[in-house]
Amino acid sequence: MKQKLLAVILAAVAAVSCIACKDQSAAQEETKTASADAEEPEEESESVDDAPEFTVGISSPEQAGEYWSGDLDYLTGSLEEAGFSVVIQQAADEKEQAKQLKDMADQVSAVILIPVDSWALVDALDFYDENDIPVISYNQLVRDTDAVDYYVGFDSRAAGKAVGEFIEAQKNLKGAKEAGESYTMEFLLEDSGDLDSQFFYEGVRSVLEPYFEEGTLQSKSGRTQFTDLCLNASDAQSAKAKTSEILEQSYTEEPLDILCAQTDQILDGAVEALQEENYSLYTTDKLWPLLTGQDASKSAIQRILTGTQGITVLKEYELLDDSCTDILESIRDDKDVEVNTSGKYDNGSRIVPAQLSDVQEIDRDNYKILADTGVYTEEQLESFSAEAE
Repeated sequence: MKQKLLAVILAAVAAVSCIACKDQSAAQEETKTASADAEEPEEESESVDDAPEFTVGISSPEQAGEYWSGDLDYLTGSLEEAGFSVVIQQAADEKEQAKQLKDMADQVSAVILIPVDSWALVDALDFYDENDIPVISYNQLVRDTDAVDYYVGFDSRAAGKAVGEFIEAQKNLKGAKEAGESYTMEFLLEDSGDLDSQFFYEGVRSVLEPYFEEGTLQSKSGRTQFTDLCLNASDAQSAKAKTSEILEQSYTEEPLDILCAQTDQILDGAVEALQEENYSLYTTDKLWPLLTGQDASKSAIQRILTGTQGITVLKEYELLDDSCTDILESIRDDKDVEVNTSGKYDNGSRIVPAQLSDVQEIDRDNYKILADTGVYTEEQLESFSAEAE
């Protein structure tokens, strides 16, 4: 009987233990489930935080030109490193570029526009304006449209000021003024409708104006208005024709002493005209004038090495590429875009905020920095020097 009772008790204890185990197991399962449920929102949160793809369109000419180096590799690499997707379209002319911009509009979150013709893209940018798609105008300000949100370019006024200071020093204008001496000087600028032409000229005149006012510098051609100084062209042949005209009409009795050109390409043509008029470094009759330009072209570096050009101005396009990336990162990340120039660049439709990059003057003393900046290799500079000898 006692044994029977003990068996019943043991069976009951076993049953209770089993139920307790089941309850504990169920409780543990509930805890796991609750824990899993608690983690689910975190996964959801990650998915919400994933930013949508931000695609940057680049619209450029097919070929390099006076306003662009022709190299998209650095710009593309900079954008991709910052996490952007990139779509590139290159155009042979302004009509093709306008069509490409229209076709690209619904594929991009923003566009970097290197214009073939800065006056020919108003209609093509209407969709961007209407849909608030940011447009960055690259080194040439696109005109007559509200669609342009930012301009990235070089500080043309600073470039002009550097050229003016170089001329002042090379010709010792302060000493010439005190001695009552004078020099003749002419300008060859590009487009009268281009703000960079205007700002470059203002920079030069900011240094040289007092010498013009007091007669230390004189223009025998009588070209004194900004519009008179502009070729409204940038090719060497137009520059050659204008230089020949100036020399034949105004410099038959005394030589030209200083020629300030906006670009090295303009100087290419002017040099031909000077040579045809028998200007030379080795004569007292028509002594070769002091020449200044911009862009650090191969021909300019060769002239600097031979002494037939005094200075050129280096423009590092990688600086503009970095500015584009910085602006687009701020837009994508919903931050305020910071620029260093406001109220200055009027495209005829609106004042465009601008990010301007510094320039570097290049002369015979420092031309080797062109290898340090990667514009030319050391071997190329050595070959320029050898060709110049």
